[in-house]
Amino acid sequence: VRRYNDFVWLRNQLLEQHPGVIVPPIPDKAIKGTLEKLVMMNATPLLEYRQRALRKFLVRVGAHPILCTSDTLRGFLELNEEEFNRRKEVPKKKESAPTFGQRFKELSFSVSKSLSAQPTPPPTTMSFGAESAEATPCENWTEANNYADQLERSLILLRERIELLIRRRRETSVALLEFGKSFVKVGEIESSYEDGALPKALVHVGHHSEHLSIVYQEQADNETIQVVETIGYYVGLANAIKDVIKPFRKKKKKKKKSTLR
Repeated sequence: VRRYNDFVWLRNQLLEQHPGVIVPPIPDKAIKGTLEKLVMMNATPLLEYRQRALRKFLVRVGAHPILCTSDTLRGFLELNEEEFNRRKEVPKKKESAPTFGQRFKELSFSVSKSLSAQPTPPPTTMSFGAESAEATPCENWTEANNYADQLERSLILLRERIELLIRRRRETSVALLEFGKSFVKVGEIESSYEDGALPKALVHVGHHSEHLSIVYQEQADNETIQVVETIGYYVGLANAIKDVIKPFRKKKKKKKKSTLR
């Protein structure tokens, strides 16, 4: 059994061990409040949402051509709880830092897979130092960072539109419920005067309206969970891309300043 904090530990370890790789995001712990605000759901569906999102995180990590070879990931999946807790407490071994060329190569492949609809294979030949490197899809880090910024802004705008749609659906659900209760009450009053087809029809319309209200509510809840999950992942992915690109942009600016001097 793995807790949420264990997944946080795993992702942090992967980030440290593979500084040039975009590690898939995990659902933010604060997503609980966001979902409660949007769908007004109790704890059980929210827990199921987080479990589903964490399972997808493991699937994405396992499908990554670099991260899937991690011993840390293997231990996370195979060790029992006692062995895993002991491993978490072991002090970090001081490993040799990857060269800039290795980090550049991993990042080029990782970013290109994330931003491109068609995944591209990692570059096979790279040259760094005084000589120029072979061109890569993400050689322009500023452009890639701007793309991630634009993607994040678009997703946030989409989330705002969804919130508006959810609010309208909920208002419709409440209106249908009140409409149905009113028709049922009118039908019951009519039936006290005469037992004809009209009272029965009014009650039937009222019950049908109440049923539609429940359907609207359930559809809003289910669709919101799915959409929020997807948007949350891509917002996290955009942030992960920017975080990985940041040190390379800093290094590029530093190199540019030294050249100007």
